[in-house]
Amino acid sequence: MENKPAQDGRVTEEERLKPENWKLGVFYYNPRDKAFFVPKRMGFGGTFNLAHPLPAVLLVAAIIIIALALKAFGVSGAGINANVRLYVILAVIVAALAVYLFRWFLRR
Repeated sequence: MENKPAQDGRVTEEERLKPENWKLGVFYYNPRDKAFFVPKRMGFGGTFNLAHPLPAVLLVAAIIIIALALKAFGVSGAGINANVRLYVILAVIVAALAVYLFRWFLRR
């Protein structure tokens, strides 16, 4: 019998604990589970459902905030050459690409 999501889009605890939903044993990836934050399989705390788009958005937003903070504190200000600004922009682009590729890897 197939485990179907509940009416609200969440799955049962039994479905969450299935090994095929935990990539490399650590990363939770279940497209049928609509929750974006789920309890960890072992130990305390929780983890993101990487099949949900919100964790990727949060990660890219965090990287952008860090880049803006570096700029605000003068790391890429007038005293630093233009190459630093380019490196910050490239870091944000590479981070966004890494998130996309990581999610693609988990879908396989």
